[in-house]
Amino acid sequence: AWPGHKSMSECFAAERLGGTLMKWGLRLLGWLLLWSGLNMVFQPAEVILDIIPFLGPYLGSGLMWVVGVLTFLITIAVATLIVS
Repeated sequence: AWPGHKSMSECFAAERLGGTLMKWGLRLLGWLLLWSGLNMVFQPAEVILDIIPFLGPYLGSGLMWVVGVLTFLITIAVATLIVS
């Protein structure tokens, strides 16, 4: 049930585009959920690192950057296996 007159290739192209948008939307959602969850898990470690004089704030920020990169890599690996 496509509105108007469309060829079969146009219908498949529209479906392919919808699938691609859904795939990347789910990947982004998965990354955001994983990132927020791991941030909550590692927040106490960041606070403990912030106690260290002079280096603490840098170590805490570095830990959060590592968590962000780690969640990105995990999300890409899992999404490639599941969604593709």
